[in-house]
Amino acid sequence: MPTLDYQESRDREFCDTFYYTLNLCGGIMCDYIYQAAIQSPSKRFYIGNEKAITNLLNIKKGKRITSCPIKQKMYIDLYKKACEIQASDDRISFSEAVRRAIRSPAPQFYISVRTARHIIAMRRKDAFFNQKRKEASNELL
Repeated sequence: MPTLDYQESRDREFCDTFYYTLNLCGGIMCDYIYQAAIQSPSKRFYIGNEKAITNLLNIKKGKRITSCPIKQKMYIDLYKKACEIQASDDRISFSEAVRRAIRSPAPQFYISVRTARHIIAMRRKDAFFNQKRKEASNELL
């Protein structure tokens, strides 16, 4: 998986959303819970400025970008939002409109169920090892 500029904050926000959704559903874990959490709004679009600007300029020129269907949807939603922002303030460049769009709330997380499972698994693993480290340091005291 390529490194995302905002992967840590995306993962943290997704975990919060996932556990909130899990509580609403009574704690039964299944693909529905992952899908519901993925479809929840996020605080921003989790993509770097330069990559987004490059891909959205290609979309604006009518070029087809190659990426998975989830990312295609993200770029289309981001493009629409950037166009709305630029239309509301015609003094800004398209690149600045994209930067503002990235920092605006996104309608969903734009990740697969597989990625969602990986995020949750890694967070649980980190929590487990942090707890073990804490217990070990308490034993030394």
